[in-house]
Amino acid sequence: MLIDSHAHVTHPRLLKDLDGVLLRAAEAGVGAIVTVGYDAAANREVARVVAEKPGLCGAVGIHPHDAQTA
Repeated sequence: MLIDSHAHVTHPRLLKDLDGVLLRAAEAGVGAIVTVGYDAAANREVARVVAEKPGLCGAVGIHPHDAQTA
């Protein structure tokens, strides 16, 4: 099984076809995807999507460029 260890499936271009993205990944042998948040809003979206879609795992954090204001 392959694992995509760093993806941004919450990007609007991917999110609008998330079921298709996940189906194509599974067809290519990807069994799990870690989708990554980088600020508070992205982290909330990661948590929401991960709760809804099997095969997605989430990693939340703050991008270094935003560390001083986090």
